[in-house]
Amino acid sequence: MWIHIRTAPNKVIAEMWVELLENQWIPAKIKPIEEDAHLGMTAPHRIYVPTDRVKVAAEILRNC
Repeated sequence: MWIHIRTAPNKVIAEMWVELLENQWIPAKIKPIEEDAHLGMTAPHRIYVPTDRVKVAAEILRNC
């Protein structure tokens, strides 16, 4: 199961955070917030990670 751990202000930041997580062997997914999806790249995007990786992923993104 995938859990939402953080919301990035836009797609570029979301992709940077996902790259940071994946460099630490944590799989991650990005999804735009549906009500703002029409904004494209500038829409806020949610970051999801597997349930068993939530604590580690949150720690990695804590200072971002």
